[in-house]
Amino acid sequence: MEIEEKKHLDKIGETYSMYDKDAKVNSYRSKTILSFCQGKDILELGCADGLVTEVLFQKYPNIIAVDASAELIEKAKKRAPKVEYHVSLFEDFKPNKQFDTIILGHVLEHVLNPIEILKIVKNWLKPKGIIIITVPNGDSVHRRIGVEMGMIKYTTELNEDDVRIGHRRVFKVETLRTTVISSELNILKEEGILLKPLSNKQMYDWPDKLFDAYYSLAKKLPAEFGGELCFVCSRD
Repeated sequence: MEIEEKKHLDKIGETYSMYDKDAKVNSYRSKTILSFCQGKDILELGCADGLVTEVLFQKYPNIIAVDASAELIEKAKKRAPKVEYHVSLFEDFKPNKQFDTIILGHVLEHVLNPIEILKIVKNWLKPKGIIIITVPNGDSVHRRIGVEMGMIKYTTELNEDDVRIGHRRVFKVETLRTTVISSELNILKEEGILLKPLSNKQMYDWPDKLFDAYYSLAKKLPAEFGGELCFVCSRD
């Protein structure tokens, strides 16, 4: 199973990038993650080619970043070369210390068993440490519009882009909440990231001022309206 999973992730890593048409949207995920980070020891799971890692390292020098794709790790190293990187499945990773903040940025929609991953990861937290989880939101406005247009049958249906980048599921607030609670973590904060009426490609040329407005508006609305979800969790 592990060999097949590694092959699966290596295949995705051959073409995946956080710096393509999704780059602007991804930058607001980075901004949200950075706003919740605490302490000095940071673990980023699923660093991909380093978009979030690059932002984190500007403030936090003690970062360990993990990804299953060696190809994506090599790209991340060029953007944040002083970070400590590990090529590993999360299930196989054995850290030699605990962390103040653990980040799972767009990880849980990819893995075989999200609850199992969270149960493993929570043991790597320091006392009073936090886990920051971000995932795409099935109830995002653009997915709701997709249903109305007949492009998808229901908001959590895997679309062509989901399949291409290896998503196994699409979370909503309720399903992410159930996953976190089932892993025996406490939810400290639920927030939507960036109100998203259109696809990333359609929004790519929008001015930054408009993106900023949609980002601010998402913070004032219930999390279910965000293009992405961010949960901040604790073990204690």
